[in-house]
Amino acid sequence: MDSRRGPLKNAKHFTGELLGQRAYFNVSEQQSVLIINRVEKDDEGDYRCRVDFRYRRTLNDFMTLDVIVASKDVTILGNTNTPVYGKIGPYNEGSRLFLTCISGTAFFSEVEKKFGNMPFTLRALEDEKKARMGVVECVNHKLIEPFTVLYEKEGELVAQFKFTVLLMPSGSHKITGEAVDWDMYETEHDIKDDTIKQ
Repeated sequence: MDSRRGPLKNAKHFTGELLGQRAYFNVSEQQSVLIINRVEKDDEGDYRCRVDFRYRRTLNDFMTLDVIVASKDVTILGNTNTPVYGKIGPYNEGSRLFLTCISGTAFFSEVEKKFGNMPFTLRALEDEKKARMGVVECVNHKLIEPFTVLYEKEGELVAQFKFTVLLMPSGSHKITGEAVDWDMYETEHDIKDDTIKQ
């Protein structure tokens, strides 16, 4: 946006090739706003809004746009709560047919409401069977990230401790997890750098 030749409201707008005429930087509001018409998946990324003035220094504002595309994948469950695909039937005239349409959106809404950004187990959800189907869709669309399952050689003993730490300016604070008596465990590896141990 170039405001060097007059008032800000008459400034000339420039946009990158990706957005073309779909983007507009609105400065008429109290808080300036980047408006993108018809947002597309490819619009996702980091943006810089720059305003050049004649007698003042240039202003830059940076923002990140995340675009989440709702899935069109759905699963149809038949009478026995098992997925059905393609043509179904035959069914006798007058018989009852129950079809249930589910998608990962119900699963994702429940996860967001109950757990937010914290880790969770499928067993803690209302319907574990439906959750197993919904979690696949959410992982495929990168809405949630699965915990990696670690395997060790047969016969090996491995101790693994998980906890949540808040990294604060005053230092780190452990907020979840059990207290561990480190003297009870031995390891064949050791940290050599004293600065890391502090």
